[in-house]
Amino acid sequence: MARYERRRVRWRASPSSDVAGYKLYWAAGDLVGYDSSCAEVGLRTEVILPDDIPALTIVGDEINLGVSAVTASGDESDIIRFAAPVRFDEPAHHFLSKFSAFLSAQSR
Repeated sequence: MARYERRRVRWRASPSSDVAGYKLYWAAGDLVGYDSSCAEVGLRTEVILPDDIPALTIVGDEINLGVSAVTASGDESDIIRFAAPVRFDEPAHHFLSKFSAFLSAQSR
């Protein structure tokens, strides 16, 4: 299984006192919407990806994100989409070890 560099994602807290938590939405290659994969993150306004969201599966190297506020009664705000996709890269040492193995196989 590939390992990826972590990415810190932050958003501003809603000024509404009705907010009971947030949902983080994600989609690979598409704009996020209410039908996208999501995870409830409580009142946190910062997560470390992919560590803090076990359900997030990295497919490809870029993921589009959005966040919504949720009230205690379950009402949900519009999704605020992040301006740019989050890019996931393999850490340099992991990439270099794979590249070295590739080169060794090619020289045989």
